[in-house]
Amino acid sequence: MPIVKRSFLVQYLSFASVGFDPKALYTQENVRLVKYPWLLAFQISLSALLYMAIFHYVYINSEDYTKTINSLSLTCQGIICLTKMGIFICKGKEFVALVTRLKEDISKAKPSDLPIFRVENEKDVLSCSIYSMAVVSTAIWVMVEPLISMFYTHQEEGSFEYIVPHRATYFWDYHNVQGYSLVYIWDFITTYILALGSLAIDTLFSWLVCNIVAQFRILVQQFQRAAAMTLPLANGMVAVANAAQERAIVDCIKVHIRTLQLTYDLNRLYGGIIYVKFIISGLQIGSLAFCLSRGGQSMGKVAYQFLFLTAVAIQLMMYCYNGQRIATESLQVASEIYAAFEWSHLAKSTKKLLLMPMMRSQKFCEIRGVFFTVDLGLYLWVFKTAGSLITALKTLEDE
Repeated sequence: MPIVKRSFLVQYLSFASVGFDPKALYTQENVRLVKYPWLLAFQISLSALLYMAIFHYVYINSEDYTKTINSLSLTCQGIICLTKMGIFICKGKEFVALVTRLKEDISKAKPSDLPIFRVENEKDVLSCSIYSMAVVSTAIWVMVEPLISMFYTHQEEGSFEYIVPHRATYFWDYHNVQGYSLVYIWDFITTYILALGSLAIDTLFSWLVCNIVAQFRILVQQFQRAAAMTLPLANGMVAVANAAQERAIVDCIKVHIRTLQLTYDLNRLYGGIIYVKFIISGLQIGSLAFCLSRGGQSMGKVAYQFLFLTAVAIQLMMYCYNGQRIATESLQVASEIYAAFEWSHLAKSTKKLLLMPMMRSQKFCEIRGVFFTVDLGLYLWVFKTAGSLITALKTLEDE
């Protein structure tokens, strides 16, 4: 039974939808991570071909910067999604191992630790639900909006114009039912893998971070229980920690080392994904915001750009906020240890034991995108970069 209702549900459904077997992550059964390899390869290949077609469309229309900007955001998201899925497939065993370790920790948790896991998993369910609604709404609207526009144009003007979901250089004439149907199916498959592939890997990151943060909070609770075991001597002048207390502190130190190792493993798995994501996101957000600010567009296009921008902003926030939480919880261990113990009543051997985790926690534990730290400051930096791009595009438009 999950510790929280709907815990890991978004991740489970997303991975299953794109051809992975979520049982490899959700249970300890010895199953293949990629359940339908040919289906997954077919979807990824079609997506890659469409992004190449979009890139070619941008290239041949490079003199018209408005067409270039309109197609840029989807191309950026496609590059990010394919990078995520490629890294996930290449490091699949390591992802499975990390998820399995955390699930074992939850299943073996003491009754006093379960409320912490419950609170963190409730946060994950809430954030993943909001993010999934934003992503799915964007994906549905991008496929429905052309059909609505075609119907509206036919009703108002009496003419019929085939409007494709994504502007690209297609290899056949789509101004007929057969050709348009093939284009629409191609775009649908690409949008499907783009939305659900991103959703699966992003929400998995959120779940991993929430449960690692729970480990830090449980560690602090264990140190507080160990502090309560301090026994003063009869004369009241000094105090010593008994053997049980020192054993408890040693156990806490082992948990601390293991929790830090979980963070390092998470960093190693997501470092490349985060690097590509944040390098491209400034350009992506800038192009979306610029298109949104321009007039003369239909309400359908404006709604699509707004939904897309919202989904990208939530995606960035999930990474930055969770990266900030890891750093904050790690740094707080030292201060929590210092506040929990009556240092004047401790033996020298106990003080030496406590200095080890305090020194270790002062070493900054962080999520990195290879060259930069993922925190709330990075979130602001991305939007500042996007703002600079918007200013440059506005200047170009006015000339």
